[in-house]
Amino acid sequence: MFNEPMIKEIITQMNAVVQNGIEIPFPALVISAVIGLIVCLFGLKLVRFVNAICGLAVGAVLGILVAYLIQTDLKIGLAIVAAAALILTIMSAVFKKFGAFLLCLSVALEVVGMFQMQNFTMLAVTGVAGIIIAVLTMIWFEPLVIIVTSLSGGMGLGNAVAQMVGIKNPYITLGICAAGIAIGLIVQFMMKSREIGRREARHSRQVKEEISIESEIDRARSILDLDDEEEDEDEYEE
Repeated sequence: MFNEPMIKEIITQMNAVVQNGIEIPFPALVISAVIGLIVCLFGLKLVRFVNAICGLAVGAVLGILVAYLIQTDLKIGLAIVAAAALILTIMSAVFKKFGAFLLCLSVALEVVGMFQMQNFTMLAVTGVAGIIIAVLTMIWFEPLVIIVTSLSGGMGLGNAVAQMVGIKNPYITLGICAAGIAIGLIVQFMMKSREIGRREARHSRQVKEEISIESEIDRARSILDLDDEEEDEDEYEE
């Protein structure tokens, strides 16, 4: 049954992983680093995939919460978790802005986990900030998705790299995360800038082609008008 002791055990295990109480296998760290790097560099390009992963995680957490609240047995609880995860995964992948909303909230929780905030005020500030950014992301989609995915990917990459090389100093870990975030921001904004440049160049070529076609039509029309005038003059002379 999904009861309080089971939930507490899940939370304890998650806190142990965050606080390095449990050693994460090296292959898992490599996979985490690679995923973090991909999200950091190509978050906007792969926004549907990132949203789907985020929806899967959020759906699973909400499913566990619902199963706990209704105090169901294990099989039904697992079915609820699977259904919630599947529904939010599909919704996040199909509706990009909804997925980006969940992504921002997840990154806010990721920041809480990284800095191990215990003060209620700091938790509340981080949660409110996450909600505000999530709402703004639905308005200014592309720039904020770049920022959020660079932040999430950079933190994931930095933490994985720090654990792989055995770094225990939190400031060095934070520096690696900051470097990853900066690289992600630079790369993604440069790619977006080039995409906008190519789009404008393509639009400019289309405009020039339309102007050229109109010019040719006007030129042909003027030639026809000139021929008509000459024919009229010949008829008048006769």
